Amino acid sequence: MQKYKRVFSFSIVLLFLIGFWIIIGFVNFTTAKESTSNSSLLPSDIDMVMSVNTQELIHTFLFDLLFQADIDEKTAQLFMPEESQEISKLGADLSAEVVVFYDNWNNSSAKGVVLNISNEGDFKRYQIDGENTIKFSNSKYGVLIYLDDKASSETVTHYTQLAEKIVNSKKIENGKFNSRGLINLAYQGNDGTYLKALNLDLNIKNQTISIKGKGKLIDNAVSSSSKQNILNLPTSQKYFQIQTSEVPEDAMNYLATSFNKLGIEVPAVKSMQLLIYGVAIDEYKGSMAVLPNLDWILRFKEPFQIDSVVKNLHPNYKSLIDFENRRITIGNVKYNYKQISENEIYIGLTEMPDYVETEIKPYYSASGYPSAVLEIDGQGFVAGFIKMMPPVKLSKQFLEDVSYFDIRAEQVGDSLEIKGEISVKEGKLMTVEMAKYVMLLL
Repeated sequence: MQKYKRVFSFSIVLLFLIGFWIIIGFVNFTTAKESTSNSSLLPSDIDMVMSVNTQELIHTFLFDLLFQADIDEKTAQLFMPEESQEISKLGADLSAEVVVFYDNWNNSSAKGVVLNISNEGDFKRYQIDGENTIKFSNSKYGVLIYLDDKASSETVTHYTQLAEKIVNSKKIENGKFNSRGLINLAYQGNDGTYLKALNLDLNIKNQTISIKGKGKLIDNAVSSSSKQNILNLPTSQKYFQIQTSEVPEDAMNYLATSFNKLGIEVPAVKSMQLLIYGVAIDEYKGSMAVLPNLDWILRFKEPFQIDSVVKNLHPNYKSLIDFENRRITIGNVKYNYKQISENEIYIGLTEMPDYVETEIKPYYSASGYPSAVLEIDGQGFVAGFIKMMPPVKLSKQFLEDVSYFDIRAEQVGDSLEIKGEISVKEGKLMTVEMAKYVMLLL
């Protein structure tokens, strides 16, 4: 019996290799490599464009899988080629470049995708969900644009004309959006946004994703270095750290709304440092509460005295405050708060936070252990159920294989330069681990 099992396992792996050799041959000989990106079909004023060099991504994945990965029976079965009827009905060539874009017009937003067409008839017949979904094609290209259900007739007309214009445009050599990476992101921005003319490239090699990009800061966003208090990083606990020199307007609006519900008015946040250790699932007043385990420094643009503010807290929440010990208790989670300087406060789990004043250049960063975000504390049924949900469980397993995560953006003159690396553990390959994660989620 053991002998037959080994033969079966060998057959699975052999069929897997043969199947992928056929795919490699198909991709190499039927898909011509193009130096000009489909993103050059888009008008230059589109807000955001992401192009995925699907052909090169497939090549990288197959090379890693066939020549560098240690393929076992389980992995082979996961990647055995299967024909998806839904994909074949789409009439699009998903082995060619895929371009995704986001745009705003007349206070209405639109999300779209540009595809190479393999069968125009199938593409036209394919049913797309959504009342305000625009579909336009010719024999070469197809465009799908998704609008809000409440989009006006003027908006529908505008984006219908845009779709027609895109498919009938000609590619531009060395155009503004032409990609140099496996994935390229171009963000237009304007004088009212913090950053504009951003171009970001993402590449994958062996176990590492590398990120590199550059954008231009608007004039009033350029700032000099300043002294700030920084939390020292823990040495015995996993964390994921986010640092920002400028809090985006949407995030600031969310913070302000959250504080306002508590009866607290806060000035604009200048910057912050956030250490996340996970979340606690607890009960508060008979309802489930998801409480972040964190240490957090907030820096305001104006003086802010937290002791004075919490005294004016909404009466419904005053029972949560231990004013003498400067502590907020929600369920079993205790948050300490502290005034650090005239415009800096600390909120978090640590009773005596360890921080140091440092001269800091304006920058953004995300670093540490991303799996820490999915560390879930809680003993009840709900906490156990959430831990076992496939998206949570599989995401945590994937993130636990990430051994290095560091992305940072630093101000250089009037520009913001972005660099980053994300690596999986030694002996693993990023393309294979990402593909396994996606296939298990499907």
